[in-house]
Amino acid sequence: MLLAQNQQAEKILNTVFSEIVNKNGVSIEFDYWFENSSYQMEKPITGMIVLYANNKFYLEFYSEENKIIQMYDGEALSTILIEEKEIQIDHLTEESGFFIQDIFNNYKFKFHSNIGQPLNKNTIINLTPIKEYKKEEYNNCIDELQLPNCLKLPKQCRIGIDSINQKLLDDCLQVKKGYQKNNVLNIAIEIDTLMNKLISITQLDEYQGKTQIVINKLGREDENYLKIDSTIYKDFEIIDLR
Repeated sequence: MLLAQNQQAEKILNTVFSEIVNKNGVSIEFDYWFENSSYQMEKPITGMIVLYANNKFYLEFYSEENKIIQMYDGEALSTILIEEKEIQIDHLTEESGFFIQDIFNNYKFKFHSNIGQPLNKNTIINLTPIKEYKKEEYNNCIDELQLPNCLKLPKQCRIGIDSINQKLLDDCLQVKKGYQKNNVLNIAIEIDTLMNKLISITQLDEYQGKTQIVINKLGREDENYLKIDSTIYKDFEIIDLR
């Protein structure tokens, strides 16, 4: 039953996300909300992200205080701070991207999925992060427990582990803190399955933070968005952080 539900959840995500990840230059206009135990936004920040092939992207946020533009052209990550008249250039890291990019790209590999309770007749798909191991600590546990060397990362054989040894391995990893830190507890994807339409993405973290992206419009943009117009930003200071 659980396996069938997980497969159905992934099937729904495949149908909806394929319209986004399989097309170059899909733009998503959205409202961004955030709250935690001590803070709640009164009005959303509006934004847009454009997703291109090879992890390239364009992202902009508009708030009453500032406008921020971020773009990755495959070589460098550029962050344009409008109020500060500053352009920061840096390398792209896993922490640099907008969180919905990771969901679109890795929902099959980094998350368990299941169908939750419906909301306003829409389907809710819950994504729970799969624990990722720290390579050194994981391999040390394999050695300590005298398990087959072929189970070591990064390349693992498929012989499997019985329940007793799996429990010992889990205990060892807990003691050695052998899991990659992940603050995300759950991600809820709201989908109108009649229209195959993405409605919202809500992420909960271990610090009681709730981030929600409400989708307003999908469109298409070319890669001109990845070019910095020198005439517009001629007075901006360029800071190279690489």
